[in-house]
Amino acid sequence: MDGSIDDQISVDLNLWGKSKGLPGPYPLICHLMDSGAAATVLWRDYVPESLRSAVARGMETDISTVGRLIAF
Repeated sequence: MDGSIDDQISVDLNLWGKSKGLPGPYPLICHLMDSGAAATVLWRDYVPESLRSAVARGMETDISTVGRLIAF
């Protein structure tokens, strides 16, 4: 893989993540990206610093890494 356009990964938008209450199926990849973004905001803006630090210590890593893992 040299990074050219031919090396792009295609995403199947027919695989849906949810549809209840929506005009049509919502692709799974979009649902996963939304969920990850929401988790990032919650971790960064709403979880108290003391709890973020405790979780990071328990995982033997830093707060930023835990935030990325939660979003994943």
